[in-house]
Amino acid sequence: MDDRSFRIHFARVHLSECRARRHSHVNRDFYWRLFESAQRARRQAAAMAQQPAQGGLFG
Repeated sequence: MDDRSFRIHFARVHLSECRARRHSHVNRDFYWRLFESAQRARRQAAAMAQQPAQGGLFG
């Protein structure tokens, strides 16, 4: 798993946890921390250059 796909996976896991904890009064602040972390991971993944699927074939 390369760094870009790891960041996308990381964001998906955190968004999943956000959905699970969203309605709990106890976890309200932690929900926002998870959400910020997921946003940051998505931004970092978007900023990374995506390699073409068959890039190795052309040099």
